[in-house]
Amino acid sequence: MLISLEILLNLLRLNKMSEIKSDVIEINKTKNISTEYITEILTRKFKDVVRWAVVQADGEKLKISVSYRN
Repeated sequence: MLISLEILLNLLRLNKMSEIKSDVIEINKTKNISTEYITEILTRKFKDVVRWAVVQADGEKLKISVSYRN
């Protein structure tokens, strides 16, 4: 089977693309909670964070929706 060079290059490009995934996680609230603190926790867990948002704040926990590159 012959594959054109253009098709082959497109297939190779697709294989290198990263996938964006989303998840909802819980983190503990701290006394001095900040954007920087949340970003640091998420970056440690997911490495390449695309975006995040607090979606619920109950008691001692925050629920955070996060999207990240896999």
